[in-house]
Amino acid sequence: MMSPEFELAEDMFDGRTRLIVVGGKVDAAGVERVVAAAVQAPGRRLVVDLADAAIGSPELVALLDGLEEVRAGGRVLVVSPHEVLADLAAVVTVSGVVEVVTSHPDAYIALLLDDLLEAGRTSANPPGNVAWRIPVRLRSLDGVAEVQVCDWAGGVRLIGTSARWEARLYGSPPGNGAVTSDRDGDRELCLAYAYAAPAVVLLLVVMHGDTELAAIDAHLVREVDVAVIEDPSGDALSTGTLAARVAIDAPPPASDP
Repeated sequence: MMSPEFELAEDMFDGRTRLIVVGGKVDAAGVERVVAAAVQAPGRRLVVDLADAAIGSPELVALLDGLEEVRAGGRVLVVSPHEVLADLAAVVTVSGVVEVVTSHPDAYIALLLDDLLEAGRTSANPPGNVAWRIPVRLRSLDGVAEVQVCDWAGGVRLIGTSARWEARLYGSPPGNGAVTSDRDGDRELCLAYAYAAPAVVLLLVVMHGDTELAAIDAHLVREVDVAVIEDPSGDALSTGTLAARVAIDAPPPASDP
């Protein structure tokens, strides 16, 4: 079945963000039209919806390059449920201008986090009830085939095959534990605080196959980086492994006496 003809529509995503919706088959001429629309979009924030677009890898690379160039110094969120787009963006884009999200709600959340971080950078005096704040770089871990959890010294504490963000409600005070590399041991719960019950805690859950290795309090997560690891053939875009490195606020293991 042939893909429908190229379509482009524009609207406002929110009060400060322009939305470009792309549909149908996107060829080189279509890429140029999207990039031209991005040039004309007002403000520094832009959402480009590719959920209903049919686009090949060469055109996708050209589009990502073009968006990164013409929106330098701004923020572009590309909406697509397709994992290959996130893989390509991780390899092609280097400036941090372009980020891939899977849905419009994810784009709203990303822009909200931007607003919160920007307020933290520009406010000389935080609100009186805020004792401290630390910017945290979080990313989706969908499609990741390897996850390394590292301490603040860079040492690998845990290796899993997948991970996800999960909110859990504890009806009684949850116990705490240390993040270890022992896959045969009981799963670890690593919390930032001694929570009273009931408590809703946002956790990074690390899995090895179907086995849960650890649930790590989001307060302890300092950075999540996702990248494509090249396979021996060197073809990172088609057959590479998507891997994540998670840095947490935990000390290195104590040395044996």
